[in-house]
Amino acid sequence: MPHLRIALGCLLTVIVEVLFFFAFGYKKKRFVITEVIANVTSNLAINYIIFFNTLNSRSDYYIWLLALEAAVIIYEALIYLWEQRKENPRKLEILLLTLAANAASFLAGVGLYSLMDII
Repeated sequence: MPHLRIALGCLLTVIVEVLFFFAFGYKKKRFVITEVIANVTSNLAINYIIFFNTLNSRSDYYIWLLALEAAVIIYEALIYLWEQRKENPRKLEILLLTLAANAASFLAGVGLYSLMDII
């Protein structure tokens, strides 16, 4: 069951974050592909790191979550800036959009997992 939750959460993350950036004008195919790759790698990594490091103790779950979410935001923002390097990217815009997209996908994931717990 944890693998299904992780896979569904990853899919939801990709959908939410791609649509989020799309709404702000980041529609080029190359950017979308970069975004999908960045989101899949970071989402799977964060979820499996948390899963394997909190198996015996849920008390440090939120510490892991906060630290890894911050690392993911930095990782994704750097990847997006690298992909946009020829477009003269606005660094603050990319960072803020990455932060907001991750917040949106995190909240969507919390909602998804809550529904899965009910069902």
